[in-house]
Amino acid sequence: MKLDKAQYYAHHDFSRLENYLIRAQKIENENFKRNISAMLYFAWVRKYPKAEQYLFEHIENDTKCIAEVIHYALTNFYFEDDTKGEKALYILNKYIDIEDEHIAHQYDCCFLHYKEANVTFKSLYPFIIRYVQSKSLNSKKYYVLEYLIENSAKYADECLLIFKKMKLDEYRKKTDNEFSSTIKEKQIELLMGFYNLQSKQSKPNKKSIKYLDNVFNQLFADLSYKSHIDKALDLVSK
Repeated sequence: MKLDKAQYYAHHDFSRLENYLIRAQKIENENFKRNISAMLYFAWVRKYPKAEQYLFEHIENDTKCIAEVIHYALTNFYFEDDTKGEKALYILNKYIDIEDEHIAHQYDCCFLHYKEANVTFKSLYPFIIRYVQSKSLNSKKYYVLEYLIENSAKYADECLLIFKKMKLDEYRKKTDNEFSSTIKEKQIELLMGFYNLQSKQSKPNKKSIKYLDNVFNQLFADLSYKSHIDKALDLVSK
């Protein structure tokens, strides 16, 4: 059976796929296996009989197939058969502590895909709290920092809590890479945003102000941040 016929049955007569899927387990072609993974993911979301069993048996111990499923969970968060994104969140949380470059890359991409108009911050908030403390967090990338900057004005307390959960020391100690300068800029921009939001409140949160002061003091003592802090302060003074 060819893949296009398999896709037809996946949509119209999923029960006829069982023998095909059994035979497909012996096929080692990576593109084929990833296509099957995507097909099974959508079958599972649509609640087809046995789709859950087939999906997780197929992707078990295959990080590229897991990454493919994460990709489709990210890009198809809400679905006609899953309007709250519960299946997508299940996938995102299930594989969050697997250390693998393909899986980590898909989690990175999460914060490129997600805009408030497409997936609400509130839907993602519990997942993000877990993500920034997980093995999948890539401290060589800045996407999650940018996502927090975009949402911090509307969700100041939640974004500050997420930032507190992040391993700031790991970001600072990483060997320089192509994103190091951008990461430092985003950290400073985010911290100054938090500070400005607190200063505008009639009753600023003293614990939050103390935390932000402590972080700024750490960064002021780190010479690798000096030019980025000077640049930010210069912009504020204008």
